[in-house]
Amino acid sequence: MCPAGTIHGEMQEWLNWHAWNACMAATSSRVRIPLSPPYFCHLSKLCHNRFMKQYGVAVLGGSGFAGQELTGILENHPAVASVQTPVTGELAEFEGSEVVFAALPNHTSAREVDRHYSNGSTVIDLSGDLRFPTAGSYNAWHDRPHPAPHLLPAPYCLPEYPHIAGKHTPDDPRHTSLAEGRKLASMPGCYPTATLLGLLPLLHRGLIDMQGAPIIIDADSGISGRGKKPSEETHFMSVSNNAVSYKTGRQHRHVGEMELFLDGNEVFFSPTTIAIERGMLVKATARLAVGTTLGQVRQAFVDAYEATPLTAPFVKVLPEDELPTIQETVRTDECHIGFVVVNRTIQIGSSLDNLRKGAASQAVQAFNVMHGLDETVGLTPKKG
Repeated sequence: MCPAGTIHGEMQEWLNWHAWNACMAATSSRVRIPLSPPYFCHLSKLCHNRFMKQYGVAVLGGSGFAGQELTGILENHPAVASVQTPVTGELAEFEGSEVVFAALPNHTSAREVDRHYSNGSTVIDLSGDLRFPTAGSYNAWHDRPHPAPHLLPAPYCLPEYPHIAGKHTPDDPRHTSLAEGRKLASMPGCYPTATLLGLLPLLHRGLIDMQGAPIIIDADSGISGRGKKPSEETHFMSVSNNAVSYKTGRQHRHVGEMELFLDGNEVFFSPTTIAIERGMLVKATARLAVGTTLGQVRQAFVDAYEATPLTAPFVKVLPEDELPTIQETVRTDECHIGFVVVNRTIQIGSSLDNLRKGAASQAVQAFNVMHGLDETVGLTPKKG
């Protein structure tokens, strides 16, 4: 039986009884619905959504690109009673809400997170301030002291991580970092989200050569990935009909974030801003372990993301030798993953919308899980 979440006991029994009757009615009318526990649980959760508790929510940084996207999702979320979006000048006076999403710039967010978390709010941080586990590692990649080191380590919440690593590394703290009842979550950056979703299924099954060359990550992203604050590099005349690489090699702080999960593999990262509004395609090239077969590679992705229709509802695995495009995931909550293998070299392509799956909708996934809801509530899962 699935957890009651925010549903009271008597209501839970009533909903389960009606969910069962719905299954019985469907089967008697020749509509085939599997009655195994995962499917029954899913149907019951769909019923729960109609009676779920509602929360007051605030979005700090709601005028930013990710903040605007997040506000739009939350305003239509069935478990959200209201959405407040205090402007920057009002943050110090803003008393908070039951749930606070911090979509503020790096180096600004942590202090607001600290204030609202200390006051009892559930806080989901979209900035880079809480992604590193120690103040020392933060300082190494941000080149400044951490503004709230007592919050570290904060749960780093890649929602798909349990699907990828659960049965392989059950003692890994990242496996349990996103769970019902948590009050604090740090969301991954958009580049690390796409990169880790592509690489982790293979790494956790020992299919990547740990002694090989560095993992080469070539990433193209729309201009919105550079943030709302204008600069010479993001000026129209700089990016129009152009592709602008920046912080290539090991300069970008996302390198340190990715390497926390890559089991000692070194990363060479080449991010490029391209002349589109939004969207991202990350291509990671690595060396496969000796003896790895194409079937093992395919099975690793299937086990992680497609074991059942309820597994990783936002990640789609493409057929062999097919890489995703940016256009197919723009303005969706999905990540599409494909791969090409030549001898022992693999290239994994991951496509997502940097403002949705790379930021806002992923944060809503975390909100859902932290409040005992189905992770798809308020979002649009993959088709087929």
